[in-house]
Amino acid sequence: MSATPSHIDLHAFRQYLDAMGFDTLSDPQPASEDDLRNRGVITDLGGEPRATLYGVMAFGKDPQAYPQTRDFRDERGRTMKVIFRF
Repeated sequence: MSATPSHIDLHAFRQYLDAMGFDTLSDPQPASEDDLRNRGVITDLGGEPRATLYGVMAFGKDPQAYPQTRDFRDERGRTMKVIFRF
């Protein structure tokens, strides 16, 4: 996937952490990129940080911009469209 950490909505990510009961205000806090990596939102690919499919679908600024998130096939091979509404 070509998405980089800049394609992740950090505000949405922080809101998720808050909703899960994680303290995101007290110091010390990990660097944003480290926090995203530790939680599987980004990974290193070829030495460069890239957003994971999970990261784009859960916290992406424009999740439908990537072919991997537009269409899915069910167990019968039928294509399903994924529509994100916020």
